[in-house]
Amino acid sequence: LIFGLILIGAGGWFLLRTLGFPLPGIGAMWPIFPTLVGVGLFVGWLFTPDKGDAYGMMIPATINFLIGLFFFTFTLGIFDWSAMGYLWPVFPLIVGISFFVAWVFSLFRVWGLLIPGGITATVGIVGLAFTLGAEAGYLQWVFKLWPLALIALGFLVLVGGLLGGRGSRSRQAAGQSAVLEDYES
Repeated sequence: LIFGLILIGAGGWFLLRTLGFPLPGIGAMWPIFPTLVGVGLFVGWLFTPDKGDAYGMMIPATINFLIGLFFFTFTLGIFDWSAMGYLWPVFPLIVGISFFVAWVFSLFRVWGLLIPGGITATVGIVGLAFTLGAEAGYLQWVFKLWPLALIALGFLVLVGGLLGGRGSRSRQAAGQSAVLEDYES
């Protein structure tokens, strides 16, 4: 399925370029490769029978997808490559986001994913605040609005506790009923 879609997309792109449509060249399109790896891992997760235990696939899937999109902003001319000097904190932010995505795909069960996700996302956010804010005066807004990060984290913990708690209780109840059946027989 994925390989067929890639062939159709590549063929369509080459056809439009051959017909004279002003599409970017292959030099600007190389970030499609990490992007497609990420999409492929997301699609692979869809076909995984036990999705609850395959949440780890979401870390490389998210990293590849977001890094591909980030590099597109450079190759397509949204940012100049010299901007990497102050946009470098996007990389730890992407890693942090990938851990949060994995936590969501674990159905909010694997709380340990929040620790590396929170640390690397914080490094990225603080780094962006300093690199972007030092020049534009945005740093004062970061210091004023940092409690929003606590509110967002509290919301995630609340939602995870409400959704994740039900699953663990039902698994625990199922385990107890199996033990009772073994005892009774």
